[in-house]
Amino acid sequence: MKGIALLLLAPACLLGATASPHMWADESGQVRQRWEQHAAYMEETSDDLVVGMTPEGSVWLWNYNKARGIAKANPVTGAPAGQFDDWIKAKAQWDKYLAGDSTQASDPGPCPDDLVKLVGCEPPPFYRKYEQTTYLVRFDDGVAVQMRDHHPVPDRYPYFRFPQGVEYDGTPLSKWKPDDLKAQFQRAGLIPSEQKVMMAVSTLEGGFDSLNTYDTGYVSAGFVQFASLQEGSGSLGEMLYEMKSANPGEFKAYFHDFGVDVDDNKALAVMDLANGGELHGQDAAAAIINDKRLSAVFIHAGQKSDAYRIAQILFAKKRFYPAEDALTITTRQGTLTCKIKDVLRSEAGMATAMDRKVNVGNLRALPSLLQMVADSTGVSTVDDLAAKESLVLQSLTYRHDFTKDSWLTQPAPVDRPASLGDRHKSKRSGRKK
Repeated sequence: MKGIALLLLAPACLLGATASPHMWADESGQVRQRWEQHAAYMEETSDDLVVGMTPEGSVWLWNYNKARGIAKANPVTGAPAGQFDDWIKAKAQWDKYLAGDSTQASDPGPCPDDLVKLVGCEPPPFYRKYEQTTYLVRFDDGVAVQMRDHHPVPDRYPYFRFPQGVEYDGTPLSKWKPDDLKAQFQRAGLIPSEQKVMMAVSTLEGGFDSLNTYDTGYVSAGFVQFASLQEGSGSLGEMLYEMKSANPGEFKAYFHDFGVDVDDNKALAVMDLANGGELHGQDAAAAIINDKRLSAVFIHAGQKSDAYRIAQILFAKKRFYPAEDALTITTRQGTLTCKIKDVLRSEAGMATAMDRKVNVGNLRALPSLLQMVADSTGVSTVDDLAAKESLVLQSLTYRHDFTKDSWLTQPAPVDRPASLGDRHKSKRSGRKK
């Protein structure tokens, strides 16, 4: 094994940090001193190389999906099959074998001309060998965070961007003591059914202390993976801004004092721990990805800060909980105007809708599905439509079939009318994690 280095990383300084910070004013020395006196950082790189996906190969796969009109593939099932999938699969297996994987593979031959034309270029190697580094950040309050870069991803994964990024699974909400977890949601003002729905969706995302910095979310943190995205703001920046506004003292203790903040534009801001400079937005997200001390700040807060956990719950309710979203459906008797909660009345139904909203970012598929059910069954009232909820869920189900979870309330079963057709049935089941 290579030697252990103590407090040596300073990647943020390579990103052009400004010389005169304003969010920390004269505090840069204090922040860096806090890291030296109240936290220890170590890294250890293995002599054994690992075979991992290349970000350029992942980008090529994303462009391939985009060229086929697939903006976002289901992370469980992947993109629908295409005519070149067999060649792409064989190419990925061959590249993995050439990189040192022990699984035998055969050379698929040159890239088909039509595939080159579709994407605009030939694919780069999908796999190569990497040095893998383990990082340990130990805080003096007893929290120890261990992370490893070059996180393994599914074959032909189109969202991989940062080999140096990490994933920290954190503690699933299901592993919390029930009374302690209930108290967190009660303090956020949520009722038990809302807690159950969010717990169900969180099984596909993470815990309060989860972190992911290797994919197109850039910096994704928390129990529904609030993401900064490329701009370095996104839902993560908004959630942190609301925490900072609601509880400035705890935000300062767990984020600002360790060199992580959010500015008035709701963009991430970080201190370069090497020189005291300041980075915002996209540069701040890059610094968090590169400097694992900054990454660990989110994990530490998730384990220790009630205010951070409650901010996550409150913002998840505000941004992703779909109950109050408006719907308009045309029936033979006229137009129905209602809210999602009026139609999806079971916890399984609400979890199905929230899953889509969290992962896809919207529920554009729902109105058309409801309209299809209304047209096929001849419903005339909201109550009639709600009685057909199970039909809607058969098509709305995305990453996981929540109608299989007995601990959630379920819609009443309804026979599927022939006019809906089999093509709308859900073919998806399974969990991301």
